[in-house]
Amino acid sequence: MKHHIPIITIFLTALIAGGFAVSACASSGTNRSDDRVLMGSSHNVFIGKVVREVGTTPPRGVLKLSSSQYEVDVALNIKGNLKGIVTVSQYEKGYIPLEIGSTYLFAAIYFSEEGYYNVPTREPDYQLLTSDTSMSKGQVVALAENNSRVKALRAVYPNEEIPGYDIRDNRTYNAYASRCLDANGELIDDTVQIANEKKGIAKAQCVTRLTPEAAPTQPPVATPLVTAKPTRSVDPVQPPPPAPVFPSM
Repeated sequence: MKHHIPIITIFLTALIAGGFAVSACASSGTNRSDDRVLMGSSHNVFIGKVVREVGTTPPRGVLKLSSSQYEVDVALNIKGNLKGIVTVSQYEKGYIPLEIGSTYLFAAIYFSEEGYYNVPTREPDYQLLTSDTSMSKGQVVALAENNSRVKALRAVYPNEEIPGYDIRDNRTYNAYASRCLDANGELIDDTVQIANEKKGIAKAQCVTRLTPEAAPTQPPVATPLVTAKPTRSVDPVQPPPPAPVFPSM
């Protein structure tokens, strides 16, 4: 008797081997339109302004998708504790490119080998917050604090649903249940710890572990998203000049 390996198993194995863990989670039935799943399957969720495009990665894996990398100035964290400039990566073909100078809500997956935060698909992985390039960081924070999407994601964070593959691979970065403060009372970001370790910087020591707050059980949530622009393929073009980081008040 011949035993046939399910096609989906082969496909997912190839995706993961090619570094496309996010595509694999989508193909395996992970529903990131459910906010609890979105929070659990993202390693960092934050608001940031796109400063400039800094590079591209050639096509790889079975999907053969290239990606572009952008410097993003972080304004506000919902999950994790990023500061200053980080690198966000976005697949190119078929997706609306990030706009230089615009500010987005990112639900990203950390790629430790590359050291960047990946937002591979369209919403809900990233959502435009504002295209106003003149807003200061303080003004952006105030806008985000009153944004219904930000409030919804914060509300479900205690009830996040972490995917089994992240638990298996010990990649539950910044999980709500494992939040910890360092000696200065700063929230420790697991992805920053990984990056610092690669640079030979000593890890911050956990001094105070935050006790998960009791949160009411909630049904699956899919809060409204900002209407996206029509999807289009991206042709290679000369990157626009960098936008300034958030101006001071």
